[in-house]
Amino acid sequence: MDNLTIDAIEIRPADEGDLSAFATDPDFGLLPERLDRRAAEKGELLVAREGGVPVGHVYIWDERADEPELRKHLGDTPLIMNLWVQEDRRRRGVGSKLMTKAEDWARERGHLLVALGVLPDNDAAIKLYLGRGYREWEHGEVKTHHDHYIDGDHFETSEICVIFVKKLMPDSS
Repeated sequence: MDNLTIDAIEIRPADEGDLSAFATDPDFGLLPERLDRRAAEKGELLVAREGGVPVGHVYIWDERADEPELRKHLGDTPLIMNLWVQEDRRRRGVGSKLMTKAEDWARERGHLLVALGVLPDNDAAIKLYLGRGYREWEHGEVKTHHDHYIDGDHFETSEICVIFVKKLMPDSS
């Protein structure tokens, strides 16, 4: 599997059977909640699979943001979040392919803008987002909440994020 090619990666909606493959993701406990949100038509959880094996995921939050600053400046803009790729598959195009499908999903629902938050010291993610046409918004950093689900318990922490936005070109097909 060392000779990963991006063509070998399939992106599709996640199902409950995919989740166990992501046990090394620090946000693993969040994924069942994301499936529940998808069932309620509040977003989409996409999974990247290589040879039928899940190797990454991303969630598109398609409801108003929890944070007041995001609601004020972004309205109903969907948020791309929880992008995660298995460590041995990083920097091989899996994250980019997940991002493309997340953006396509938003565009297909009529959105012309997407946004995301990233920790200011996550240089690899920031490089990915800038390379994909995202631009830092002009409203400064935002204190966001981070949900955690561990052994059935839910708690929140906060973190300071840089917000990036991208204008989506209308689908030409």
